[in-house]
Amino acid sequence: PLVHYINSDTDWKYNTGKEGTPTYQEHVMTTSFKQALVEKRWTEYAIRDTEILEALAIEYDFIKHYDSSHLSIASIAFDSLLQTCPEYAEFRHSFAKSIASSDDKEARKEALKKLNERAKLAYKGGIAWTNPLYADHLLTTEHGYHLDYTSMYPGIYGGYPLPYFEPSSVHTDLFIIHFEYLHATVKDGCFPLLKNRTDAKGMNSDYYLSEYNGPISLTSVEYQYLIDCYDIHEIGKYEKVYYARHTRLEKALRTHRDKWYHEKEIATGARKAYAKLMLNSCYGYLGFFNSERNKYKIRYDKKENKIEKELLEDKTMTGLPYPEVPAAAFITAYGRVKLARDINAIGIDHVVCCDTDSLFIVDLDYDTIKSRVTIGDEIGQFKLEHTFKQIISIKAKTYCIANEDGVPIAQATAGSNYKFKHIEN
Repeated sequence: PLVHYINSDTDWKYNTGKEGTPTYQEHVMTTSFKQALVEKRWTEYAIRDTEILEALAIEYDFIKHYDSSHLSIASIAFDSLLQTCPEYAEFRHSFAKSIASSDDKEARKEALKKLNERAKLAYKGGIAWTNPLYADHLLTTEHGYHLDYTSMYPGIYGGYPLPYFEPSSVHTDLFIIHFEYLHATVKDGCFPLLKNRTDAKGMNSDYYLSEYNGPISLTSVEYQYLIDCYDIHEIGKYEKVYYARHTRLEKALRTHRDKWYHEKEIATGARKAYAKLMLNSCYGYLGFFNSERNKYKIRYDKKENKIEKELLEDKTMTGLPYPEVPAAAFITAYGRVKLARDINAIGIDHVVCCDTDSLFIVDLDYDTIKSRVTIGDEIGQFKLEHTFKQIISIKAKTYCIANEDGVPIAQATAGSNYKFKHIEN
């Protein structure tokens, strides 16, 4: 990694020191590179790195994934799910075959596309929030606790009811309700859960606000939260789209979860990290639908010895041909409601911030917390991740917790991996 280029044995360049610091230096060389490999022992590192890469390529089937066009962790995880549960794989194959062989296949494809586009309005990510009471304030506390769910989403997708991707004519407990207009205010002591997708652009898509005003699409689990935790002032036109339970998908996800959760518990090192990726990537791929991608024109300039990449104006759409958008929407909705209800149970004024599957509590002793929420070793339950004496949360995904001396214990700085030496920094 230190070598910039090697034009020939006596025309090469390398660097020493850390980039961006006074120690950084570049060295343009005219002596023998082959000799330097021996003298600087670079050969040993290069060979060892190659051996490690080869072992990983064999262990994790890089070639097979590439040949199958599984080029992301999510697609590899979804492929693992299909292999683990052949019954679900056969269901998907049969459904695709029935569409392809039907006389009105284009009309059916278009109808499914429109259904998924509508269901996608209810598909949102996890909660990332800083309590406005404490934003940008350095707090000192006698009782500071960081709680984290153990495999939150695997616990959900392996144990909660999930909808089929085509609507049902029968009224069920699984529905998505589309409001043309809703005006509601969150009740005191409750988390303001109602929020639009971030791509909707607007105040209610950028922040979790106490008052909601506008159109919104909610899963039935979020709708129940609306009934329980909001004062509703006005409702415009709305429509409920009902779904039957998707038992084949539920079984497949449960089997996939059990396999990789067991692997995560017994494995170490890279295998453990891989198992975590398999657990936490497959459910998002269910909603991989109509995803817009940039297109490029790529040309190699032989004379200049460089690759030129030109961004084209038109876009391309990618995604699963028959995605499970309603199921993906419900999985993340279960997670958001679970976290919101636990915040309410703990006491929202004791929660400084939260991020998808974790939250940070101040000024509440541990026994009281345990009396309000379940803390245990089971999948999907809270576990104690850290204790702390100081905390600051500037905005969503930007926080730091520290001991009594201000030495950071854990931190997140959105968009950066920089590690601070003191919480006041």
